Amino acid sequence: MFTQPGAVEPDSNEGIKRTLTDVIMAASANAPRSRQRRIGPSEVGDPCPRRLAYKLLDWPTVNDGGDPWPSIVGTATHAWLADALLLHNDKEPGRFLIESPWKSTTDPYRVTGFLGRAMPTTPPRIP
Repeated sequence: MFTQPGAVEPDSNEGIKRTLTDVIMAASANAPRSRQRRIGPSEVGDPCPRRLAYKLLDWPTVNDGGDPWPSIVGTATHAWLADALLLHNDKEPGRFLIESPWKSTTDPYRVTGFLGRAMPTTPPRIP
């Protein structure tokens, strides 16, 4: 099969790399975390008030196209840990609260979402 000069064969190393990169970038751009329009729990402590204001006003993002890999790894790790703690809860029922819905009443932001931390349901025992 003949290709144009500079074209990349789909089954070549470069062609596979480009395809995988396109798949990863498209999946990341369409993930719920990427499409979220409200301020999430991880953004509440952002030190940049301008960034928070732009997010609250739903202004178009600037400098798009960053590396989504850290958020992909973080989301996967979060899901894996939640599953592991749910399995642990089978052995020790009610030990950890996983993905509990919560609402903040702190004005002016009114943050909603999920408590993404595994929290013991009983206070720690102090010897």
